[in-house]
Amino acid sequence: MMLPTETAEEIRAKYTEMQIELENLEIERGAADEVPADSVTSELYLQLMAIYLIQNDLPNAKFVWKRAPDNIRKSASLSGMHRVFLALWSRDFPATYTALNGTNWTPSVQPLIADLRSLTVLRARSLLSNSYADVSQEDFCLLMGVPMSTEGVAEACAELGWTLNGGRVIPAKPAPPTEQPLMSEAHLAKLAEFISFLEC
Repeated sequence: MMLPTETAEEIRAKYTEMQIELENLEIERGAADEVPADSVTSELYLQLMAIYLIQNDLPNAKFVWKRAPDNIRKSASLSGMHRVFLALWSRDFPATYTALNGTNWTPSVQPLIADLRSLTVLRARSLLSNSYADVSQEDFCLLMGVPMSTEGVAEACAELGWTLNGGRVIPAKPAPPTEQPLMSEAHLAKLAEFISFLEC
């Protein structure tokens, strides 16, 4: 299965600058009277939509799809990205994995797709470990994108540090986050901010 080595925040942070550049490029190209239907424009929409999906900004991903010219929307890659969007929008993990694996992605977007798949696995892991005491092997495979085999489930459970017992997967509960105590000046600043908010 190979769990992602980066956290969700680290993955998302990698694309902040690229997102800004692509948004600016789209604005510049949109200022032209007619948007050219070249491969650069197609890649622009494809990468921008992928980045919005990575950032979990589904409304903006939807608007990228709506803004894209019809001839670009018909491309296999952008149609595939739209299928990924629809699966994420409906929170359908199996359909998300199917859409991610079922499209022949262009080389420029393959790293984004790999990171999007990693984020989907991280989201599913968080959902399972925080919400379930145990889950069936079938549901585990569907939610985590693991091949439906006893060996695949056993390998994934070992990698996650989870237990496989009698056809059921028992997720390990995540460690509770440690809260940093606020310093006294921070307490006063927060209290002053709260009081000034109430006075308004």
